[in-house]
Amino acid sequence: MAVEPVVYGASERPPRGDYSRAGADYTCPQNYAGYSQADHETYRRLYERQAALVPGRACDEFLAALPALGVKERIPRFEQIMSACTRLPAGRSWPCPA
Repeated sequence: MAVEPVVYGASERPPRGDYSRAGADYTCPQNYAGYSQADHETYRRLYERQAALVPGRACDEFLAALPALGVKERIPRFEQIMSACTRLPAGRSWPCPA
């Protein structure tokens, strides 16, 4: 392995991302207002490209649930995703630093 994985607290290498706002579980609030229109457009193009690759690579349940999340046009709000995912079997998602 070229680079050993980091075990936080056991390495000289700092964690990737800004953890200054993170909770004890390393999750952090989403700064939705910080996304620009260009960010949303980049996300939309990425979503479109990646969604085209999913059929044949994901189970039918995932394919059926993806449109129900309503995340095609704009960067999703994590609290809305969490709400939608918790209504699905075994669904959960956590934000983390970028």
